[in-house]
Amino acid sequence: MGNRNLYIGNLKVRLPRNAAGSAQQFARELGRAILRSSVEVTRGRQCRVRMEELDLGNIKWAGGVDAQGLQKHICGRVAAELEKRLI
Repeated sequence: MGNRNLYIGNLKVRLPRNAAGSAQQFARELGRAILRSSVEVTRGRQCRVRMEELDLGNIKWAGGVDAQGLQKHICGRVAAELEKRLI
C-alpha cells in the first residue's frame, strides 16, 4: 500500500436552521465519512494532496433527506474534488 497524505485546511458546511441542534454530531460523523470516501478514491495510489480551502458550492437540503443522505452527498463532492486533483 502506498503512502497517502490528504490535508483539507478549511471545509465549511452551512446547515439549515432545522438541523442546527444536531450540527456537532453531524460534523463528527462527516469527518469519518470523508476519511472513508478519500480512502476509496486513493486506493492503491501514492499521493500527497493539500487543499487549503475546499468550496463545494451550494448544497440544497430537501425536506425528505436525512443527515446520512446529506453526508453521503458531501462526501461524494469531496471525493470528486480529490479525484480531480490526483490526475
